[in-house]
Amino acid sequence: MPEKPTTRVGIWPPLRARSFWRSRTEVLPFPLSSPNCRIYSRARQGLWNGVRALGLRAGDEILAPAYHQGAEIEAFVRAGLRCRFYRIDEFLRPLTSDLEDLLTDRTRALHVIHYWGMPQNVSPLRDWCDRRGLFLIEDCAQAFLAKSDGKWVGQAADLAVYCLYKSFGLPDGAAAFCRATLPEPDGSKSIGAWPLARRLGSNLTSQSVLMARLRDRFVPEHEDVRPEGGFLKDEYELGDPGRSSSLLSSYLLPRVIDPAAASRRRDNFRYLLNRLGGLIPKAFEQPTDGAAPIAFPVAADRPTDLAAAIRRNGIVAGVFWPTRHACVSEGDWARADFFRHRVLALPVHQELSRDELDRIAESVLGAIHHRKTPA
Repeated sequence: MPEKPTTRVGIWPPLRARSFWRSRTEVLPFPLSSPNCRIYSRARQGLWNGVRALGLRAGDEILAPAYHQGAEIEAFVRAGLRCRFYRIDEFLRPLTSDLEDLLTDRTRALHVIHYWGMPQNVSPLRDWCDRRGLFLIEDCAQAFLAKSDGKWVGQAADLAVYCLYKSFGLPDGAAAFCRATLPEPDGSKSIGAWPLARRLGSNLTSQSVLMARLRDRFVPEHEDVRPEGGFLKDEYELGDPGRSSSLLSSYLLPRVIDPAAASRRRDNFRYLLNRLGGLIPKAFEQPTDGAAPIAFPVAADRPTDLAAAIRRNGIVAGVFWPTRHACVSEGDWARADFFRHRVLALPVHQELSRDELDRIAESVLGAIHHRKTPA
């Protein structure tokens, strides 16, 4: 696929300069409207504060999925918890047989992830936890604005966290909802100028070929991956657990939040599904009406090679969560490893135009055809 000058399309939505002049949204969606919500810099800090608020103590056990990003597991470890890992099925649901086998008298909580913005049906898991006296922790980091059975994801949880900056291009910011009282962030509040500059830079590269070419020339590729996808394995650090979101994020949050973004993401997802449906893993073939897709997944033998090929056409993609946390022992993690090593995340956010969606699809199909065509 020939390289040609073009604008860039990233996984996370760009922050538009006009956001600074928008009026505030007074009624914010769950969990931001709840008095049980706190805003921290990162979701992992909400998890660390949340498990402590619920009364979990050093040595308590939590059942967590083997398919994870790593930062959430690090938060649990830093809180003194012992993680026992369960497998997922082909639809990314917990294997209930594993959950039963992993239970001990020290088990206190079940951690469930709403992967890729696709809400899981947590009602049976809520019942399972209630019968055993366990806390339910919902990881909605990728699923802000998603709904299941007409309810916001996380509403049934004892603790739930959401990454706001992944949905609306903020410099930082994550929401935590907890049945117990969460501490108010007490750390210093940064301005957020550098992350903001990168977000605005992504906006410029999405609109200007010249800016896109300058970024490609002066920003190393590994630096480019971090703000667009957050895929690097060294991003496990908890940081200051009392740190609030930056001043700029606090200002922008009520101005950029738009519940209709979930619907636009679903429309974009289904549009790409019509073009690339033969490449999507089975778990994502039928997005629910309440989904808020964070990315569009395609299966590939060598997804990093595919990412490099479509990047020549200005499409920034990446592999979510390529490494598991170091505390995971060796075991039968084949399905988790499939999603780690064989699935590429494509942009699907609400700021994409139809032309950009077509460019994404055509770039992927062109790269695959090029690889299959004999030299």
